[in-house]
Amino acid sequence: MPSSISHERQMISTSQTMASNTDTSRHLDFWVNTVTFSVENCLFRVPREPFQRESKFFCDKFSSLQGDSGEVEGLSDEKPIQLEGVEKNDFEQLLKVLFHRTHTLLPDLSLSTDQWKSVLSLSTAWSFQEPRQAAIDALTKEASAVDRVVLSKKYKIEEWFLPALNELVKRREPITMEEAVQIGLEIGFTLASTQAEGRGLGIGLKLIKEISTSLIKYVLPLVVHRTDALEVHP
Repeated sequence: MPSSISHERQMISTSQTMASNTDTSRHLDFWVNTVTFSVENCLFRVPREPFQRESKFFCDKFSSLQGDSGEVEGLSDEKPIQLEGVEKNDFEQLLKVLFHRTHTLLPDLSLSTDQWKSVLSLSTAWSFQEPRQAAIDALTKEASAVDRVVLSKKYKIEEWFLPALNELVKRREPITMEEAVQIGLEIGFTLASTQAEGRGLGIGLKLIKEISTSLIKYVLPLVVHRTDALEVHP
């Protein structure tokens, strides 16, 4: 059984022979151009087409991958495209969505809330519009109101922000300190105040006091530190 290296060389040789033979052509539907990525030291070889078609990030990247040795990155296991700072699990979830749509390789696409968050993260970073919208649609149904506030700020999803805040204000349970930290102390303070006004002072007063204390404890030292760090010029 040939090694992966010899197999790769054989494939490249075959491709070069085909290109030089004017009587040979590639089938329009059943010829797949692949690309190899390395994510956290794991190799992924996948169809290149959806990356090039749907993402300007990858379209630009593919056009600038000629290495110093003349070998193009992404064509072999020995010279993959390195995706630095990307987690393997996040990349796997994006691939599931990409190839479920384009190649129907995964007929049953069932992702958890956290997995959809991974899709949202990478699709936003790499400008994949359809996977991003698929993640938004799924998380609209599955994510908590607190998650939607956090994610709407992080990934600029305007349609989530106000409805999620309204949901938090109207719910029976008061905003907790942990939730206030997640969505931001200023927003948490405002929500607690609104809840207190709508249902009586007791329900949100404790959190308002906790947030006020946190603002003094954590924010004030940062302001003092930044002031001390300023350079003074005569």
